[in-house]
Amino acid sequence: MVIAFFFLVLACLGFAAPQDQPIRVVASVDRPRVAPGELFSLTIEVVSEASVRSPDLDLGLPDGVELMRQSSSSSTSIQVTGGSMTRTHTVTFTNTLRIGAPGTYVLGPARFNHDGRTYASKALRIEVVKGLARPRTSSNRNAGAQPDARQLQEIEKNLFIRATADHESVYVGEQVVVSYDLYSRFQLKNVRYGQLPSFTGFWAETVFDASRLDQRREVVDGQVYNRSTLKKVALFPTSAGVHELEQLEVQCDIPIRTRRRNMFDMDDFLGFDPFRTQQVVVRAADVSIEVKPLPKRAPANFTGGVGEYEIDVDVSPLEVKRGDPVTMKVRVVGRGNLHAVGVPDLGLGDGFRTYDPKTTLDASFDGRSVVGEKTFEFVVIPQEEEGAIRLPDVTMAYFDPGSRTYRMARGQPVTLQVLPAPKQELMSIVAPNEGVRLLGQDIRHIKGDVAHLKHHDRPFYASPWFIGLQSLPILGFMGALGWKRHQARLQGDVAYARRRRSKTAATKRFQNADRFLEAGDSKACCFEIHAALSAFLADRFNLADRDLTPDRARAVLEGAGVEPESCSTVVKILEACDAARFAPTLDLGTDVRTMLERSKAVVDSLGRMA
Repeated sequence: MVIAFFFLVLACLGFAAPQDQPIRVVASVDRPRVAPGELFSLTIEVVSEASVRSPDLDLGLPDGVELMRQSSSSSTSIQVTGGSMTRTHTVTFTNTLRIGAPGTYVLGPARFNHDGRTYASKALRIEVVKGLARPRTSSNRNAGAQPDARQLQEIEKNLFIRATADHESVYVGEQVVVSYDLYSRFQLKNVRYGQLPSFTGFWAETVFDASRLDQRREVVDGQVYNRSTLKKVALFPTSAGVHELEQLEVQCDIPIRTRRRNMFDMDDFLGFDPFRTQQVVVRAADVSIEVKPLPKRAPANFTGGVGEYEIDVDVSPLEVKRGDPVTMKVRVVGRGNLHAVGVPDLGLGDGFRTYDPKTTLDASFDGRSVVGEKTFEFVVIPQEEEGAIRLPDVTMAYFDPGSRTYRMARGQPVTLQVLPAPKQELMSIVAPNEGVRLLGQDIRHIKGDVAHLKHHDRPFYASPWFIGLQSLPILGFMGALGWKRHQARLQGDVAYARRRRSKTAATKRFQNADRFLEAGDSKACCFEIHAALSAFLADRFNLADRDLTPDRARAVLEGAGVEPESCSTVVKILEACDAARFAPTLDLGTDVRTMLERSKAVVDSLGRMA
């Protein structure tokens, strides 16, 4: 009875509290500096002594700041001091924002109206910076329990990827090496790649790709980390402008930190439970590279080589009869993208017949740059001249980024001795007044006493079967050439490779969705539908799926000329999936099956687009 009476008194005091007390609006962000496109949180707290229900809140976001998600919660606290009671009612709005362009932005002030009065918070300043040294590390939403803010800050401090480029400004065709290093103070498990960067606008040569973590100790900002090189890529830009490489993403499991204290009554950083792990996703910062165009007025014999090159010429044999073939090998040796080096001009003139060369390439990475040699093997036939002929010097212009000038590589001179061609003599032996004599059984004369000769209207070489058989090698060669070009494009053109695999990856996701739907798990099915559709659109149009909101998807599809009905279908499906993923109590009923079938139809329709 005493307890019940006490709470009754508190309630009465609460209702008797004045309702016109001042209201405070407090705004805060989880961090003041973010990377372009990175998600961050803006928290608005409406604190009052009276209950404020559902305030109409205006965040005051400037242009360029996108609101991704918003959630709200409320709480009430009661404090009794000296016989007087103070009740505080707090409504908290958690807003997930994203900013795409670098710069400094002012958020707010946030305002809302209540009982005819306007209340406002302080304005906040946030800085969007490219290439943050320690990008945000986020927890995987499918890995079970999520870490709190303090745990997430601890993960970010002790686990990050650093992306570095040896040059920030290069010329078209000049090499730039990008390295991705993983720094950790955890015992990592199940380390694997998530999202790989898109090297659009570059010819990419992977020079190192880790198969396991080779850890080395390194001190960063006074802390000892285990450093492991994940990937190293040599890039050769193909066009001028500012190019940004997308993030490299790594997924791994780390032990969950236990809340124990050491002998000094302080949190023990090494207090981790090795048997319980948390899956996290760590991303590197974007890498921006400025690519300058090559100087104008390139020499006429410039074939596209950028770097440092030399030419070696080998002719065999050096003595040949007129009309006989000569093998001429031109070897281009040096540093740079040898794939971009074109066929040099021999300059032999009309006195020689020259055939297209056979090309071979041998390249490797010496720790600093790509080195190797490219060999052009020509077949040359002297047609008119005879005697000692000095072949023209083989020259090739290339651009040297070190000196910022065009240079000339020149092969050594070669003298070819051309002998006269042998004379052809026709001999005819005629025995006068003599018929044909049978000298042996090796020659059979035409029989003139045959009564009937069978007439063939069409010989075999003129039949369709013969023509078809002759075309088989050509068709086989064309098919092999097309397959080789397709494989080369898959390796060098990331956008093309993503577009080719987009429908296959979406089909596998839809199969998982079918299994979840049959098991009665509608939420998991919606997650797979959203993932399949987002990944398909991202791969189809070479986008980052983390940036693919429904509005972004509509803009991309409309820009590609997709029918408005299909655009609306995609947007509705993505919005419905978001609602199912972020509203656990939402009852979808039988709409999931319809949404799955529509998603399959949309993917099939967009997959047939060129």
